[in-house]
Amino acid sequence: MITVDTLRPDALGALGILFVQLGRTQEARPWLRASRPGEGDFARARLELALLEARDGNAEPARRALRESLAAAPELRARARAEPPLAALLE
Repeated sequence: MITVDTLRPDALGALGILFVQLGRTQEARPWLRASRPGEGDFARARLELALLEARDGNAEPARRALRESLAAAPELRARARAEPPLAALLE
């Protein structure tokens, strides 16, 4: 069981990323969506959200999350290109 300290809103994206790594993608989604600019893991959280949305065929939410990710961390473009569902959204 994972408990969440709601007094640490700067860790929401990190929690979502952890759920992704555990293969618990449905649990990851709300945390990835709740991440905010300024969080250390915001860009990666948005990239993970974009990947989940793209894999589920949700192109517009995937595009939006990908744009937010790359605006925060342009260096993640190489990772996005390496993921076929995201590479298609870059064109």
